[in-house]
Amino acid sequence: MVHKRNKVRMESTVKVGMLPVFDYMMKQVTDVGIEIGSLQGNTPKQIAVVNDLTIMHVNSISTVSELYVFMLREFANLIDNRMGYPEISHTDNDSVLYALKDDKLVGMIVYNNGPTGRSQMVYKVLSVTEENHRGQGIYSTLHKYLEAVAFSQGKTVISSLVHKRNSSLIKAGEKIGLVAAFNYMLKVLD
Repeated sequence: MVHKRNKVRMESTVKVGMLPVFDYMMKQVTDVGIEIGSLQGNTPKQIAVVNDLTIMHVNSISTVSELYVFMLREFANLIDNRMGYPEISHTDNDSVLYALKDDKLVGMIVYNNGPTGRSQMVYKVLSVTEENHRGQGIYSTLHKYLEAVAFSQGKTVISSLVHKRNSSLIKAGEKIGLVAAFNYMLKVLD
């Protein structure tokens, strides 16, 4: 049976009884010793070169169309693979750390500072590595810089909502120090 509210737009992906339960993973942020300076403004800035990766940062995902399209495609992939609820939750002001390899976008972490910006937490909206580049340390490299950004903003925790069946992201998160802190449970109302 298809959930009535989603019948038109998500018929092929959302079925009653198939809703995701997410693991809420958190990491305490500590000083990782990276000086990145000010990241003000909406112009993409190079913050590091690590091996063959160029690490970039932009304060608003909507200012770089390639990033926005990449994010939407990956959200659609998560939904199609039943590892995401059929609702894309982000704002145009979400910030992005992203990796370029030979000038090609190969990974990103989209994040924000919560609804008021006053939280001690950085909220990861999406983290993804291009399929052909997985297993090369791109996610862990980006996360290292996310920690530096968070620390420079006075944040103490990074949180991430991960679908319980997304075993690769759970393993990658645990590898860099994220720990499961909560289960986020949902019920479809007919």
